[in-house]
Amino acid sequence: MSIMLQTTTSAFNKFICLYLPADDSPALSKWYTEHFNSPETRKYCIFWEPTKEKGTTCNFMTDEYIPGKPYEMFAVRFETDCIEALYERLSNAGVPLEPMHSDHEGITFVFTDPQGNKFQVRQHADTETQPLRDDVPALIEASALFFPASDPEATRKWYSELLGLELNDSGWPKTRNGEEIYFYRSLIPGQTTNFDKNAVMGDRPSTLYSIINVAVDDLGEMHKRMQEQGQKVEIIYDRGGCGRQFQLYDPDGNMLDIWETQTMICKDFNFDGGDWKQQYKLDGEDIDSFLTRVTKSDLNHRRIVIPGYNILHQVDPKGLQSLLETLHQYSLEHSHPFEIIKRDWYLIDTDATEPVDNREVFILPTERAVGAIKVYGRPWCEDSPNWKDRIELQISFFFVFNIDLFFKHALEGRHEIFRRIQIINDEASVPWYLMKIDPEAVKELKLAVEQFNQEHPDHAIELIE
Repeated sequence: MSIMLQTTTSAFNKFICLYLPADDSPALSKWYTEHFNSPETRKYCIFWEPTKEKGTTCNFMTDEYIPGKPYEMFAVRFETDCIEALYERLSNAGVPLEPMHSDHEGITFVFTDPQGNKFQVRQHADTETQPLRDDVPALIEASALFFPASDPEATRKWYSELLGLELNDSGWPKTRNGEEIYFYRSLIPGQTTNFDKNAVMGDRPSTLYSIINVAVDDLGEMHKRMQEQGQKVEIIYDRGGCGRQFQLYDPDGNMLDIWETQTMICKDFNFDGGDWKQQYKLDGEDIDSFLTRVTKSDLNHRRIVIPGYNILHQVDPKGLQSLLETLHQYSLEHSHPFEIIKRDWYLIDTDATEPVDNREVFILPTERAVGAIKVYGRPWCEDSPNWKDRIELQISFFFVFNIDLFFKHALEGRHEIFRRIQIINDEASVPWYLMKIDPEAVKELKLAVEQFNQEHPDHAIELIE
């Protein structure tokens, strides 16, 4: 019942986050919080990434920004609505500033942070001035990027003709959301805005990072087209709830992190047997709230992933069918096609690794290595006298159980996942979502599993530590 997403262009939708270099990430985040009320913008995150080489910045040298004069160029323009108050605050704090400049587009200035990164701040002429509020980030969003280029005109054509980006009134590429991309001739051959992190993240092939993440509609189609055109691209990586990504290099070597958002479906088995809308969450929301949000944001949430489809199809076919029918009906009524990706999960002792019934097969590294439900702590229930409240059993974020429900499924033999429990208490194993568990609850869990195995030897559960 899935409807495959069809798109006619791979143009950039919008900027979705920035990755910027920092020798000392906590210190730089604190500096931005002190001077800009937040280390992030109002609309999305800025990740201050530790660098391999001290003093690394995303600046570059050009003689085109100020014609004929060498200038260390900034890579990002931020928007604000409190520019004069912000300039005064930074000036009083001794932050290196370039003079304010006014023109028909608005007011701008350039500052330098402790890392040496230079950034431009602009208040657009149409923006209503607001006071500098302590609880509101001073930076709204990034409205423009500035890249070094050996031949700015050739690079402009690459973005507009090969990638399919529209041009603004001045002839520069822009996203559908209106963010602009400019190119200036670099005085240093081979200079880019890329930077090296001091460590590899996950399964990335290198430590090289792009400063920008850009959202597109159909990542797979764009990746295929870039390969066919002979462009330099990395392989596609699946980041689960964060989305899918690949790295694309422009003709001058500036890396672009291309992203496609995707919505992950999870099932809370603690509501097993009730209304299916209570059981299934889409990015943490119930189906009605999710669809209301989708209605207001047409460019997001087209790709929906169902992890462990084979398990859900076996243990809850009616609830799963109701979910798919609701998404299908919404697609028809709102002309909003969803791409439904059904992924199977297998345990380590299962040899099946090929697609089943034309479905994509996805095996999380942690599940393939262990093949067990994992135990995590619930710190929000740490004061409960009942040990069962203080832990929960999960496969990643997507299937959640309490121990009594797990025993019930194990006794019914509903699926092979209800055969093993692993106790996770090591931050290095799953650092993104680990919550440490308390020893007393673990002790009680072990006793409960031991008692269950004595009473039901034909359904014995393996406990892994």
